[in-house]
Amino acid sequence: GSYTLGWEADQYSAAFSANYGKVTPVIETVPEFSRAAFSISGSIPMTSFMALNVSSTYSIMMNGDPPEGVEEAEWLNDYYTWTSSIGTSFRVTESVTFEVSVSHVERISDAAELEYTRDYVSGFFRYTHHF
Repeated sequence: GSYTLGWEADQYSAAFSANYGKVTPVIETVPEFSRAAFSISGSIPMTSFMALNVSSTYSIMMNGDPPEGVEEAEWLNDYYTWTSSIGTSFRVTESVTFEVSVSHVERISDAAELEYTRDYVSGFFRYTHHF
């Protein structure tokens, strides 16, 4: 299931979301697994055309009992990933924004080969249309 609670006022916004899914693969060499993610995000206007955006997501990958012969670390171990971002969005037109952000990702697991830390910068244009 997936649940989102959001709030908007003028150009301010905040949201919390949670989702959970359990998967039983058809492929016999992949174990049953569950995923859960919890996110919080917000946007604060800085000027009439620019906003500060923040978000943080904590996700969990939980594997079931692996079938015999499975050796991939991703299917044998659970792992937890935390991603946090901060950035700005600039309104180009009423429907187009340019967004740039810096993100930090931290993955934790009992298996050392699944652990990592990453930092990255991204930028993109977003087109939005409300139906």
